[in-house]
Amino acid sequence: MRGPGGKVVRRLAVPGSVVSLVVLLALLGAAIPVQAESEGLLSLSLSTECTETMAFEAATVRAFLSVDGVGVEGARLAVRSSLGGNASDPVDLGRGHYGFTWTAPRVSRQTYAILYVYARDPSHGNATARIAFIVDPSMANRLSPTATFVLVRSSASTLRPGATIGVVVHAYTVEGYLIQGAVVRTAVSNSTLATAGTPFRKGCGYGFTVTASSTITTDTGVLIRVDVMKPGYLRGTARLGLLIVASG
Repeated sequence: MRGPGGKVVRRLAVPGSVVSLVVLLALLGAAIPVQAESEGLLSLSLSTECTETMAFEAATVRAFLSVDGVGVEGARLAVRSSLGGNASDPVDLGRGHYGFTWTAPRVSRQTYAILYVYARDPSHGNATARIAFIVDPSMANRLSPTATFVLVRSSASTLRPGATIGVVVHAYTVEGYLIQGAVVRTAVSNSTLATAGTPFRKGCGYGFTVTASSTITTDTGVLIRVDVMKPGYLRGTARLGLLIVASG
């Protein structure tokens, strides 16, 4: 089955209600509050950049603890995982914001994990929340590196001189598992025509910008090369063609 953007959504042999939750979170890409709950006045919400991760890799989770929208500092938070793995001690980031990392355990097939977070504040009582992750088996192999498939999508195929567009990059294994935590490098076929910005983490993938030169006076094409590299994986390469339109 395919979801938005043509991404393949794999079926899991687990209860349907849980699968629906996990798949929905993965398609939405996270960075949204997940399963906020409260007891009394205290409210706790969780968010993360991406709700899909690989075994042995760390996912960062942010928590916001509040009363009527006002952050609560100095509370005690505890984390429990339905799948095991290792959760770091939550850190108080100030103004009701907390953060921790969860490192997924070894798995032999794609599965899911639910993290339960418990908060306690002496003045306001308790609150709980949970967040779900799809967990993929690690495909890294240093002796026989795993192939990397790269998909590149731009916000537009044409741009005017001096204009900037955004580009999104996703990397996958042949099984369709996301490859995160990689190094992404870009190269422009002709640096006098356009420049590519520094790649950055964006949701479940990566992003960068392309800016066309403001001095172009005739329609011309430019080619952007994208390389994705990570230990245990073969270098993955994709190319993106853009048209700089000066006429009209």
